[in-house]
Amino acid sequence: MENTNTETRINIKKDNKAILKFGFGFTAFLSLVATGGFAFIGILQIKEDILFSLLFFGLAILLYIIAKKYIASTFYDEYVIVDETILKVVYKSLGKFQETRFELKEIRHIKYVGEENFTKHPLDNETMDYLGFGAAEKEMQYLISEGTIEIKSDETEFRFGKNIPSWEAERVISAIKAIVKL
Repeated sequence: MENTNTETRINIKKDNKAILKFGFGFTAFLSLVATGGFAFIGILQIKEDILFSLLFFGLAILLYIIAKKYIASTFYDEYVIVDETILKVVYKSLGKFQETRFELKEIRHIKYVGEENFTKHPLDNETMDYLGFGAAEKEMQYLISEGTIEIKSDETEFRFGKNIPSWEAERVISAIKAIVKL
């Protein structure tokens, strides 16, 4: 927690393991290389077969979107800023900045809601994941997860604190409640 004038910043410490960051970074790198390769093939095929070329451009765009998701999940930072009237949840990543604001008087509750309850992949095996479907499903669930802390007002319900453990979520909630007096 760090105080600057009338604002208080509460950093959210994520529990990302180095292997997870490496895996996401490596997957993003491979996706970007494949994006370049598919775009290059699309350019080479444009004179011979336009439909085939468009297929490769479509694949390049899809892989680019996937790479952006992996990069955002690897290099993101979340924190909360609270002052006398406003609570701001800030999400920063490479190429993305998102700030969600709440008037303090409109906040109904802040609570720990835990991880989303995703369904298991039908080909996931209980004893051993031979084909990797369970691991791939968990990876995709991590990418689309919204967060473990929920702020609810009359108009909105907002989740943040992606992939943080319960004790970190409780620390953040306690710090917010101490300032906001909820």
